[in-house]
Amino acid sequence: MVDLLFTDARTLRFDSILYPVCPDGVVVDAVYRYVEQNQLDPPNGVAVTSNNETAQRLREAYGNRDLTVVESTILAEDPGVERTFDFVVANPPSIGWQSLSAERRREFAASLRHVSPDDGSVVPAVMYIDRALQFLRPDGRGVFLTAPELTTQRTASAAQQYVAPFVNDLVELPTEADGAGTDSRVLTVVTGEGEGEYEPDRRVNEPEPEQVESSLVAAAHNDTQRRVAEAVMTPAAELDVVAANRDVASVYLDLFAKDYDTTLVYEDPDRRAGLHGFVSRAELTVEDGATVATATEPIPTMRCVALDAGLDTVVSKLGQQRFCFVGEPTGPHGLITRYDLNKLPVYHQLYDQFARFEIGLRQFIRQVAPGWDERTDVTLGVYGANDLVADELATAQLRDLVSIVTELELTSELGIPISEYRASLQDLVSLRNGVAHYNPVVHVMSSRPTADDPERGAPQLATEYELLTSCVDTLT
Repeated sequence: MVDLLFTDARTLRFDSILYPVCPDGVVVDAVYRYVEQNQLDPPNGVAVTSNNETAQRLREAYGNRDLTVVESTILAEDPGVERTFDFVVANPPSIGWQSLSAERRREFAASLRHVSPDDGSVVPAVMYIDRALQFLRPDGRGVFLTAPELTTQRTASAAQQYVAPFVNDLVELPTEADGAGTDSRVLTVVTGEGEGEYEPDRRVNEPEPEQVESSLVAAAHNDTQRRVAEAVMTPAAELDVVAANRDVASVYLDLFAKDYDTTLVYEDPDRRAGLHGFVSRAELTVEDGATVATATEPIPTMRCVALDAGLDTVVSKLGQQRFCFVGEPTGPHGLITRYDLNKLPVYHQLYDQFARFEIGLRQFIRQVAPGWDERTDVTLGVYGANDLVADELATAQLRDLVSIVTELELTSELGIPISEYRASLQDLVSLRNGVAHYNPVVHVMSSRPTADDPERGAPQLATEYELLTSCVDTLT
């Protein structure tokens, strides 16, 4: 509650605070603990309480630390408070409006701008917020622990209608968060400026960084988008297939002219009837007078992936061979080659994985190295609305996160056997940059090793993707 009150206090004055209702003084204690923990000077405060024992305790504890205690009730017409404040914080008690005497209702209504003694019911928190706003500076902030009825009442009273424009945020708390014994409580944040346009970047709710990032990536792709094989294949109906009785030399030259790795061979290619199998340009042998049927091979199961195969299967398969068929050997739905690894659906899935990897690295750094900024040369310094930019690490790119882990020598603590892969975290940074800018992720079609080269082949992509998947599985 106090953390929320002083969130982003660097942009606010930190001079004065009003505790409008202090039945036990615990809110005052919490504020003084906060300023001590954060090495701040306590704001000049005024605590209003009708409890004599609480008043005496607060004077003894904080009377010499800029706290004035007033024995009164803030709802009185003259509560003994004569100035405005930068902050107001309170846990208003539950008051049954109809249980008050008529005289008491008239007294309280006299101090409130939108409450009448004849009102049938009044939400207690509304009374205290209404009254507190009279003592809050226009650029000040107030936080109140309120009951759910503040937001659940279907018909708003005149007082609620008045208070509503001042509300800057509502933060629901579970029962155990305040121990008040209610089903739930709501932290209601108000500002002294009740008019003008709503400015979302001024909200003070500060969710956990992990919750912000996880919610952004949770539904990145649906199941249909994960069917990478179907998304990137060239459908069988669009393939340039050949007749079984065609001259093998002409087929060989045709494959080179069109830069095809393979094609399907049919008895009747026009009707796609009588599938013989496939021919591979790399394995095709030209013999005088031979037809392509003599060089045709049945499609083996190892050359196939399922129609709903995901990126891991497609990348792994193409890391081993230049092309594969989608579907069953006796009736393929389409063809995938290493060229197809540079198609956009592959990038969507890679981006999804990198997002999860970066979120995992941020969580790892927050937990293992909370003081990373004082121990590394990495500089970020980007801020924003804290329900979008939860902390400084939220703006870190993968290269920054890897630099932090590397500079602090935390690689071994990631729990990932990186040495078992022919790839490194820096390789993943390079791959991520290619994905982000839609640069080719596969630069060569051959199977030659490219681990030590600037270009990347499909086998190297398969290795890097395997490392990336291991990182995601370990960190998230």
